[in-house]
Amino acid sequence: MKFQDSHSGEQLNAEKIILETLKQQYFTGDSTIHFGETPSVLGVKLDGYSVEPLVLVEIWARVGKAIGAHPDKVMSDFAKMVLIEKMLGRKGRKIFAVICEDAIRFLQGKSWYRKFADVHDIEIVLVKVPEALKTQIRMAQVRQASKMPKKLKQRPG
Repeated sequence: MKFQDSHSGEQLNAEKIILETLKQQYFTGDSTIHFGETPSVLGVKLDGYSVEPLVLVEIWARVGKAIGAHPDKVMSDFAKMVLIEKMLGRKGRKIFAVICEDAIRFLQGKSWYRKFADVHDIEIVLVKVPEALKTQIRMAQVRQASKMPKKLKQRPG
């Protein structure tokens, strides 16, 4: 049974824009940063990967509060970055880029999610994007939610 695609075309397009914006906002003047494909030998794909300096990026193009299994998706992204760093055998900068503060409220305070990010030196970065892009993402999320079974929309406890 297929529920809904986890990524819409709008969200995939947004990830490209967010990655480029992240580069402009946080790596200004560092011409060595070049985000390319994650090496296939690693068997794990990241949204952004720079060899030298080593920078690992996962992007969450979510607008609004995290619901359902969203925290699990975020932890999966965290784990991918930690795994690649371990597989490469060297420390890198690990960045989890988001565009909406509401989406990451569950990462604030003393939650174990936040502790995981802190222990593994994962930077949670809020990237500023145009409001029009957020609107496109919201519309895609509404469309996705309309196809999702009700029992999956809420997270127990």
